[in-house]
Parts: sequence; C-alpha cells; structure tokens
Amino acid sequence: MGDVANITRSRGPGYPVRVLVLVLSILGSPLALAQRDQRTDVILFKSGDRVTGEIKSMALGKLRVRTDSMGTVDIEWKDIERVTSNYEFEIELSDGKMLYGTIRPSSEYQFHDITGDASAITLEHMEIVRIAQLEDRFWSRWYGSLEAGLSFAKANRLTTWNLGFKAAYRMPKYLTDIRMNSSFTTQEDTDDVDRHNFNFVFNRYFSSRWFVNFPATFQHNSEINLDLRSSGGVGLGRQLIQSNRSNLSLVGGGIFSRENFPDTPSVNSLEAMAALNMEFFTYDFPKLNWSIFLSAFPSLSDPGRLRLAFVSEFSYEFFRDFTWKLTFFDDYDSDPQTVGVDTNDYGIATSIGWLF
Repeated sequence: MGDVANITRSRGPGYPVRVLVLVLSILGSPLALAQRDQRTDVILFKSGDRVTGEIKSMALGKLRVRTDSMGTVDIEWKDIERVTSNYEFEIELSDGKMLYGTIRPSSEYQFHDITGDASAITLEHMEIVRIAQLEDRFWSRWYGSLEAGLSFAKANRLTTWNLGFKAAYRMPKYLTDIRMNSSFTTQEDTDDVDRHNFNFVFNRYFSSRWFVNFPATFQHNSEINLDLRSSGGVGLGRQLIQSNRSNLSLVGGGIFSRENFPDTPSVNSLEAMAALNMEFFTYDFPKLNWSIFLSAFPSLSDPGRLRLAFVSEFSYEFFRDFTWKLTFFDDYDSDPQTVGVDTNDYGIATSIGWLF
C-alpha cells in the first residue's frame, strides 16, 4: 500500500512510467499466473495426438478449448478418446440429466468418470451432449450469431437487405433465447417492402427432458399490411432427441395475439399452439447445420382460421466462426385480415454470419 500511495502522490515526469510498472507488477502477480495455470486440461485424440489447454465448453458435437500456442480451437467430440481435468464442470447427458464434477478417463475405452460430491459415475463418451464451466461469468454463457446479406438484380433494380441476430443464454434449468430478423426490399416503380421479427423464448427444464415454454413474438410485415402482431403465451414441451448429431423437440400450448392493421380496428385472438423444432449438424464434410422450425396456430376465438410459420436454415461454416446461410421461410394465414392479401408470404434469403 505504501508503494501505491507514493506513486499517487508523486506526479512528476516519471509518473506514467511508475503507473505502467505498477500495472505490469499486478499482471505478473501470482493471481495472474494462477489464471494461466488453469490451462492444464488434457484432451487425447483417437489418433494418439493430444492438446493441453482450458476446456471452455462443449455443445452441438464440438469441444471448445483455449490453448496458449494455438489460441481457441474447436474439436469434434467424436474424435476424442479421453478428457482429463481437475476442474468441475456442468455436464448434461442425452437423457437430460445434469451432473457436476471433474472429468477423468475411465478404465474402459471411450468412457469417462465424473467425480463430484457423490461417488464417481462412469459415462459413455457420446452420452455427454453439453459441458460448461461452473465458474463461467454471466457474459461468457451467451452464444449466438450476427448475420447480414445483400442481393441485387440489375434487370429489375431489385435490392434486398437481410439482417439477423441470435443470442442464447443457457443454465442447467433455464434457457433464454432471443432472435431478431429484418429484411428490406426496394424495386423501381413498386412500394418498398420491409419485414421485422422479434422472438423471445424462455424455457424452464425439468427431469426426463420436459420443459415449460414461454414464447413472445413481435412481427411487422408491410407485404401483408401488418403493422404489428404481438403475441405471448405458455406451452409444455419435451426434448425427444438430444445427441451430438441432432436435436428434436415438440411444444404444445396456447397464446394470445393482438394484430394491428392500417385504418382498421385491432384484432384480438386466442390461439392454440403446436411447434416442432429439428436440428441436424455435421462437422466432417461439409460443416453443415440444418434446422427446421414449424409452428401452427389454430384460432380458438375465430374457428376456421389457421396460421402456419415455417423456417428452414442451412448454414455452412467456411471459416472459423464464419458461416454462409441459406434461409427459406413461409408464413401462411388461411383468413388474412386485410383485403387483397395472399394467404402465403414466402421467400429465400442468403447471408454471411459470425458466430460468438
């Protein structure tokens, strides 16, 4: 404390140098060295090669490891023979069970011993579908992507911009998922078209892969004269498949919607909800992620009206954390609330994305 006080009182020509020396001494303290020593996790490949570093996470079949010499690397989980770490992790299994403990190689090939407060549990390698550091801070648990795309046709002067943002925060029993998508289309001698979607989902997980789903959606689409559709509700879902190759979940419930159209009164409606979400991923060749989301909203307050929303996304990781994406969407309304509007509004978009 005396050295800090002397530096603070003495603001002569050497003051910046002294501050720099103090900062460097702090960075070189045992606390900083202890942080570096955390990179002692050992990952052994089936080929016999090994990597030493700090395990950050594992999800969607990829283990992320921070190393001193190679930076942060992603390793396919299926290519790993064993993992050794002295630090505790949050470990999720394919059946939805959550475990907490250190990871050690088992005496059996392609098995791991998880040691926590209770006795050691032996797990088959591919039974583990997610790993997270227990000491991770709030911001380090977020993951998602930023996307942007542009298309132009000279013949009809058609220009389309696409923007997208996804972010998710996962805890053992909770998931917060935020998604925003916007597109802007301009063309000579026609009105501009813009679409905006904001989706918020909160899931509370229980045993046996059951979860309660709380969705909220805000939509604007000038193509169908929709100023704003606001909806929110609750549903019960189950993760039917959860592995290092694919995920499949179903949700059923109900929502309340309020629709605003130009020069007409607002429309309130109560709707049932059924949703299916599928995801497939492979990292051999090509590095592909394919997701399908289908939701149906049969109206309870206006019998006979049915809304469907379908989105299919293909993304290819052509460079580390950079993807090329092809998206197809189709929104169907059996009874549009404005005259002269088609029942279907569909389109295709491409974009370049950055994963974080």
